[in-house]
Amino acid sequence: MFDNLKIDNSLPIEQFLDAYQKLAHKTSGFEEGTWYEYHKTYMVQPTKKETSGKHLLMCTLGIIGEYIEFLKSLTTTISLTDPGDTFIDERFETAKYNTMLEIGDTIWYISEMCTWANIKLSEVFSAASTSKNATIYTIGDLAETVKKYMFHDKAHGFKPMNFLPLFFAEILEVLMELEIPLHKVLQENITKLAKRHVEKFNGLANLNIIDSGCI
Repeated sequence: MFDNLKIDNSLPIEQFLDAYQKLAHKTSGFEEGTWYEYHKTYMVQPTKKETSGKHLLMCTLGIIGEYIEFLKSLTTTISLTDPGDTFIDERFETAKYNTMLEIGDTIWYISEMCTWANIKLSEVFSAASTSKNATIYTIGDLAETVKKYMFHDKAHGFKPMNFLPLFFAEILEVLMELEIPLHKVLQENITKLAKRHVEKFNGLANLNIIDSGCI
């Protein structure tokens, strides 16, 4: 039913990313809102802070979990790079595709943290071009900083832009090495989400999402 749910590939990548961010958020189960607004008003609206905290925790655990799954899949892909063996070639294409899916899931959680913090995904993409790649230490630093923000009331110590471009920089490097367009990763992810969350995309099937004004 949702095979034609597509974002226009002719869009500049920054616009494509922001369109993806809005579509992806439809499947999150959270309203749009900014962390600093919730923190500022939590004494008046404690449920807002609780909701914001759940959203942030989901994003953080999702980024860490999916990023590790992406690295595991990438390791498998790299191990199947002998071009002289047809069987290995077939397995390589499968592993490469699975890596692309894991990258899409990782970007979904990065996109959600952007939405939570009122940041455009395109801003992370732009910052990634001059950023170092993420490391295992980045995962630990992200978890530690979010823990302090959520449970030690250190709101000013957590800035998503200190972390998200690092993850995105490594993703972009891997996509370049595997010769996978970023547009393809995002479109594949949206197609998967649309089939999994049919009720979230009612009214968007078989439409040109951008031109129709749905986004």
